[in-house]
Amino acid sequence: MDIGLFDSGSGGLTVLKEIVKMKPNNRFIYLADTANLPYGNKTREQILSYGDLKMQWMKSMGVDIVSIACNTTDSVLYDQAYRYNNFFKYGIIHIIHPTVSGIVHNYKVKKIGIIATEATARSKVFDNAFKQISDIETLSVSCPELVPWIESEDSDYEAGYKLIDGYIKPLIDFKIDSLIYGCSHYQFISHLINDILNNYKMEIQLFDPAQFVAEAISKMPLDDSQFSIEFYVTDIKAKSQLLSRVEKMFGLKPEIRLTTIW
Repeated sequence: MDIGLFDSGSGGLTVLKEIVKMKPNNRFIYLADTANLPYGNKTREQILSYGDLKMQWMKSMGVDIVSIACNTTDSVLYDQAYRYNNFFKYGIIHIIHPTVSGIVHNYKVKKIGIIATEATARSKVFDNAFKQISDIETLSVSCPELVPWIESEDSDYEAGYKLIDGYIKPLIDFKIDSLIYGCSHYQFISHLINDILNNYKMEIQLFDPAQFVAEAISKMPLDDSQFSIEFYVTDIKAKSQLLSRVEKMFGLKPEIRLTTIW
């Protein structure tokens, strides 16, 4: 089975890793649209355009199913996904709604916070999805500086702690009992998030949407094939950074190929 995943950068690797754990016997194709990174500060129209181009690219690659490994894209593309119904044999796996449904039906939650990009927070897609099927209180916080900081691979702990703490503080004041990583990049800073939450001495459940995406795909009747992963970027300058993360996460040293999506 050929499974395609796409993101604006390296964040979607966290989704890929979870899927590979559960369904390793597949061919994976990963596309990072690094030429247009970050997505969070873009308009709805721009993000829809990028999403459309990536869907067209995945169709040209002949994949059987596509995982939208980018919350920002999914936040604006969800109600437009019908346009791609005939593109892929097994359709499209979203990231936001499977996460919301999985939390509501499997966990005890009263107040949940969502840290996300500007575009995702602005769309209120997480808040509205919870409201449709539960009485869980939600608060989405826009974190415009996080993805650029994560992609820069800045390792300054103090700077990162201060930046993230500023975004999490309103959620602490809201008295959340749970927190969603509303961007696939945020798993890369989970150590900082844990340290910050521990400092507030609050027991807070952490939810990574990658888990729910992988669970959704694992339940599908996909035909097994030989394991392989292909990686593509749309900006040559991002090749070395993506390769570094792939090596750390998968123990692989693959060729990172340059492609265009327009």
